[in-house]
Amino acid sequence: MSGPAGAHAQIASMPQVSAQPGVSAQPTVSQSCVVHCPAGPQNSPSVQSLVWLQLSHMARVPRPWYEHPANRRAKSGIKRMAMHVIADRERSARVPCVSRLLPALALLAACHPKPPDLGGAFQLLQHGHPADARRAYDAIAQRKDAAPAEKVRALIGGALASDHLEDPAGARERLERAILVEVPGVTESALYYLGEHLRAIDRPRALNLYYRAAAGAQANLDKAFPYQAATQRILELSLSQH
Repeated sequence: MSGPAGAHAQIASMPQVSAQPGVSAQPTVSQSCVVHCPAGPQNSPSVQSLVWLQLSHMARVPRPWYEHPANRRAKSGIKRMAMHVIADRERSARVPCVSRLLPALALLAACHPKPPDLGGAFQLLQHGHPADARRAYDAIAQRKDAAPAEKVRALIGGALASDHLEDPAGARERLERAILVEVPGVTESALYYLGEHLRAIDRPRALNLYYRAAAGAQANLDKAFPYQAATQRILELSLSQH
């Protein structure tokens, strides 16, 4: 078939691109090569112009925006950002804000004061507060979680505070409890101080306590206190008996 009718027949026989609703059909490169107008007298310039007009119109059909590579990358990036925002919001809802917990923590700290320790009790005694110091030492000695050495040191500190309060009976009672537990390097001081309290009323026992204190200090404290003081008392009591 030649002439305009033949050209229209060739265009009509071109493969059609199925289009979804709302999406324009787009020809491929192979479709642009289907129409062929052989040169000859039967193909007039008007027929050729009609064919190329149809081809140029089909070539100008734009791609859908979401099929462009750049738009697809942007769309996937937006999805990832949205997922991160949602995850952050969920974590913020699950984890309470630290600033909201600070007032509660401060209130709990005020309701539960710090328990006394040996350093604080010693500072009270050094600064002229023997009554407060003795209460702190007694509280440490009565703690169930206190180590044996800590309890012995607290009892010795309470005895020294009792001496400042002119309470010798209280001092002796605490020292008697302190020597019940043998703690090398700690009990030696309790033995010496108890000997000091008994020296005037029970010389034989005081001498025994001084010997034990000196022997323990020599073995466990490298002759540190109360080694020298205990040996001096042993010499004095030994000479006074003759």
